[in-house]
Amino acid sequence: MSKSVHEAPSDEPTTQTHAAPNPGTGPESVSGAQPRAARRSVGEWFSFVREVCGANPRLMLGLWVALLLVVAIGTSALGWQHHVHNQSEQARQQAGAAATAAVPDVLSYNYRTINDDLARARTHLTGDFAGQFDQLTRQIVAPQAIQGQINTHAEIVATSVIEADVDRVVQLLFVNQTTQGANLPQPRVDGSRLVLTMQKVHNQWLIQNLEPI
Repeated sequence: MSKSVHEAPSDEPTTQTHAAPNPGTGPESVSGAQPRAARRSVGEWFSFVREVCGANPRLMLGLWVALLLVVAIGTSALGWQHHVHNQSEQARQQAGAAATAAVPDVLSYNYRTINDDLARARTHLTGDFAGQFDQLTRQIVAPQAIQGQINTHAEIVATSVIEADVDRVVQLLFVNQTTQGANLPQPRVDGSRLVLTMQKVHNQWLIQNLEPI
């Protein structure tokens, strides 16, 4: 005979037991579990260090020296990074100011004073680039300027720093050149984009390269 699905209720009173809530397992304690574990880990670590150091004074001294060394290295690294950042920012400003003065001189000339204009332009250039500039201007620019009675004036209208180091800054320039000559009675304005490299030489910012793109 199979047992009945429903059994007769017992006459003995039944007592229900409920597990006491664990304060460490409730929803409200989940967020604080990891911080408490971390605090326990740190506390255990310091307890371990105190026990070891208490038994070995030399080890305690060594740990203090190591700690001070780590702090000193970290502080020095942060200070150096801050110093380099300040120097790079200073280089940006100085090179930008030098470029604002130099580029119009290099790209502007008057056919009546072409030799003086080119000589002034060379003072803004590094040695290698000055040699290239001399070759280009003497063989092509100066003869054409005199023959065509050309005057040109360059103006920087916008700049953007591509990269900056303590002694080298690369900029993107947007330049307008206004040209007038025998065959150009009305001024003509041409816009161009140039990549300018400024190099610090003997505490002076000079043009190392100027390339149209």
